[in-house]
Amino acid sequence: MLQAVIRKKFATAPDAADDDVSAGSNAKREDTLTSTVLGLLLQLPDKLLWQVLHQASNPKLLPEDGGELLSYEFWPHWSAAGIQNDDGSERRFVEPDFFLQFAHCDLIGEAKYGSLQYEQQWSNEIRAYHNEYGRDKLCFLLAIGGNDYASKGVEENANGVKVIRLEWYELLQALQRVSVKQDGSVKRTLQFLQQALAYFGLASFSFLEELQPWNDVDLELSAHTPLVRVGLADI
Repeated sequence: MLQAVIRKKFATAPDAADDDVSAGSNAKREDTLTSTVLGLLLQLPDKLLWQVLHQASNPKLLPEDGGELLSYEFWPHWSAAGIQNDDGSERRFVEPDFFLQFAHCDLIGEAKYGSLQYEQQWSNEIRAYHNEYGRDKLCFLLAIGGNDYASKGVEENANGVKVIRLEWYELLQALQRVSVKQDGSVKRTLQFLQQALAYFGLASFSFLEELQPWNDVDLELSAHTPLVRVGLADI
């Protein structure tokens, strides 16, 4: 969240009674969610951070080991050379939501919350990445949230970068899975991450597994439990 405040992209969490659904308002909430979740993820040890991202992506096409996290950046401004706006004018820069450089590969991040992913944005970000870093290193683009379920999964971009589509609930479920074997400050960070997602109205029904079935009716939950919007008063 600190990064969103610094970059003047901060917004409060949405409220069920809030009528402000303007594009600008949604964008700030999207940026606040992104910086809050990623900022906490960056507090994890590098191997555990990669494990969470690897488990959240489905199918798991990220390498088993990303190596050391070498650098990170929120909303970098990359060269838009050769990239035009819709009206044909030259763009000044391209801004993905985050960029992680691991020893073995790079990750471009585009996160959506209350809006949809679109392929032209991915293409622009990948071309801008090549402007900045060339084509020598393995790179993936993580499209988090706002995906079309009918086409969810992985696709090869025309510029040779694999786009991995995942939803916030898949990240949440990965956090829940890895939390089981953790303790101390790491477990607290993982708990804070789950609380952050709940703060933004994102929670899964996984807690139902701990409840006794009503009238002896078994509750069966799939591996990909749907995400639901909840308020803090509901949890």
